[in-house]
Amino acid sequence: MQLLVQFTRYQDYISGQLVADEIDEQAADHMLEVAKARHLVKGWGGKAMDTVTVAKASALLDPDVQQLIDHHATLKAHRKLLAVLSESMARDAAVVSREITRRTSRDHTERRADRFS
Repeated sequence: MQLLVQFTRYQDYISGQLVADEIDEQAADHMLEVAKARHLVKGWGGKAMDTVTVAKASALLDPDVQQLIDHHATLKAHRKLLAVLSESMARDAAVVSREITRRTSRDHTERRADRFS
């Protein structure tokens, strides 16, 4: 039973960390979009020759935007790793729970006989 409690508590902790990473990732995504928009607006000349495709490509090449892209990718990778860990902990806790149920649902006399053999 103690093992199930430990698995459950650790899963709760990992789930909380996963939510925090999701929030951080959303904030980084927002900051990235704002930086791209800022670069687009700053570089827009208003001429017919200016194209959105060239302006977006220029924004992606900006070092500040590139730094935010890298930060966002790092946060996304960390969130995905925590998601895998959280799912793994849930499966492990389910296995322990099933084993506890299997062992405690056996007939009382059967368990007593097993103790001494």
